[in-house]
Amino acid sequence: MTDLGGGRVHLYSGRIGDVQGGIGTIIAVMSKKRSATLPDVPSVAEAGFPEAEAPQWWGVFAPVGTPKEVVDKLDNDIIAVMGSPDSVEFLKRQGAEPSTMSADEFANHVKNEIEKWSALVRKRNISAN
Repeated sequence: MTDLGGGRVHLYSGRIGDVQGGIGTIIAVMSKKRSATLPDVPSVAEAGFPEAEAPQWWGVFAPVGTPKEVVDKLDNDIIAVMGSPDSVEFLKRQGAEPSTMSADEFANHVKNEIEKWSALVRKRNISAN
């Protein structure tokens, strides 16, 4: 954010809350649809870059071999907390739109994200060096 404000970088991708201070101009949100927080800002698909979709998400991971009953308890508790009015309001202030997934749905989501970004890295010949 400091470099954006100082003119040393010309593009920043981050949370909506990071850029609402007037440092830059928001040109798109990285999700499939417009954000309820910024309804006048187009999605990346509307801006002509549907392949750039990268919505923000958070998750909780447990070690391999964690007993199913522990995973189920965590899953149920997290879904309950995420659905609470305080959590919904907190996330909305961050520019996030709250949603939940079951543990199995989340595992599938993570698998799909790894496949999506791995394919992009291969396609663009991106390396860590």
